[in-house]
Amino acid sequence: MKIVIIGGSHAGMMAADEILRCDPDNEIEIYDQNKVSSFATEDIPAYIRGGR
Repeated sequence: MKIVIIGGSHAGMMAADEILRCDPDNEIEIYDQNKVSSFATEDIPAYIRGGR
């Protein structure tokens, strides 16, 4: 399934992480007005796993 998330703040990144935990085959696109997405401490492991 292709999923679009609007907003790359902490909440958007956590939503993407949870979606991928439920089904790693999902394709996620995240759109944000900023050039850099949120990398709060909780998001770094997800990024390294390839969740972003």
